[in-house]
Amino acid sequence: MPSRRSFLKSSAAAVGGSWAVYATPSLALFELACANRDAGRYQTLTADQAAEVDALTALIVPSDETGPGALEAGAVWYIDAVVSQDPGELTELQDGLTMVSEAVAERYPGQDRIAHLQPAEQLAVAQAIQDSGFFRGLRDATITGMFAHPKHGGNRDKLGWQLLGFDDRHAWQPPFGHYDAPYHEAPDSSS
Repeated sequence: MPSRRSFLKSSAAAVGGSWAVYATPSLALFELACANRDAGRYQTLTADQAAEVDALTALIVPSDETGPGALEAGAVWYIDAVVSQDPGELTELQDGLTMVSEAVAERYPGQDRIAHLQPAEQLAVAQAIQDSGFFRGLRDATITGMFAHPKHGGNRDKLGWQLLGFDDRHAWQPPFGHYDAPYHEAPDSSS
């Protein structure tokens, strides 16, 4: 009869093994996303779609005097990795880009791409669609792509982390900051 110790060891191995089987495809996709980003190839997006997404993400987190924005951080690469894993997400993105194209054509006859507009015109289109579910989802994906770990496709050269002042270290040790420093009460002067 197996001991409790051997049962726990084999159970832990089984759980770990099943997690690896479950997680390996996702990890491989994110690894591929980084390789494609570094080589300048999108997994799923066409060059035109990527240009449209880039233009929109640059409006969501723009570059300014404080630092780089979503365009420089490569948020589009994170979004490409996400839509490559889920056909439903890709369909939503494509439908959203069609909506953007229609909004551009409605405001600026003869145009159908936000990436080809002047900055003020791009902003006007973004303001017109900002309450749509597509834009809200793209905003969330842009922020995630800007600040997530670079292994997921975005945050190129850890620019998002630099903007936040995040110190990327392998491990942290207490006290983490002033908020974790020991607290010493002042002696009670009434006694």
